[in-house]
Amino acid sequence: MAKTDLAYWRRRVFKQPNSPNWFAEISARGLRRKLSLETTNRENAASRARDIYQLARFGGWDAVLKKYRPKEAQAKTNLTVGDFIALAGSVANVQKVTLRGYTGALRKIVSDLEHLDPGKTKFDPYAGGHQRWIERVDDVRLAKLTPQKIQQWKQAFLNKALQDPVSQRAAKVSVNTFLRQARSLFSPKILKHLRDVSLPDPLPFAGVEFEPRQSLKYRAAFDVETLIAKVKDELAPGNPEAFKAFLLAVMVGLRRKEIDLLEWDSFLWDRGVIRVQATTAL
Repeated sequence: MAKTDLAYWRRRVFKQPNSPNWFAEISARGLRRKLSLETTNRENAASRARDIYQLARFGGWDAVLKKYRPKEAQAKTNLTVGDFIALAGSVANVQKVTLRGYTGALRKIVSDLEHLDPGKTKFDPYAGGHQRWIERVDDVRLAKLTPQKIQQWKQAFLNKALQDPVSQRAAKVSVNTFLRQARSLFSPKILKHLRDVSLPDPLPFAGVEFEPRQSLKYRAAFDVETLIAKVKDELAPGNPEAFKAFLLAVMVGLRRKEIDLLEWDSFLWDRGVIRVQATTAL
């Protein structure tokens, strides 16, 4: 039977312990919600479940909330970016540095959309500029972040770049990074723990597409052997530690943090191997 058929819902409404009302689980627009139908009459419950399903399907869950749950709809409207970041951070099973990347990207997008960027002062942790910027961004209502606005932000970001191929490539890589990180806060792995939280429908990044993947193949524009010879003559005598870091980066391909966190047992001297592994260092 079709979901528009009343008989379909007669068989799918159910009772919950300690409640006289009928309930239904309704799926629409990729979201599944269990709702009290607020009636003790099964026929009325089936009719209401069908009506809710059709409204959610064609008008969205926000329309359902406005009609059947006005208080919840108001709560959704009042949810701020800061509220959501705090909630998502409390349930996200990711490393702190990863979570900082997610929240930083979302705040960057919100700041650009709402014209809240104060310039260099947002990087000032001592005079309070950074914290004031965060507070202004976090105070923005999450409901203002519609997919249309996110798409507009994306295009504006790309349009700011110079038109030469190198600048265009860099802009596309950057915009994809911001979108991917910010969208990760709305991933199913996080949202499954926030089912009692009223979120906008559609979600901010729903339907927003990434730019085509850009080639990250590195092409050197200098002679590395000449560079090594110069560094050996200029850096090795006066700053041997920096010279070691240079060799690990150029000859082994390690990143800065990987170099900083290397321990002595990472060096397998007899095998000529450097092993990158987890350490207890901060």
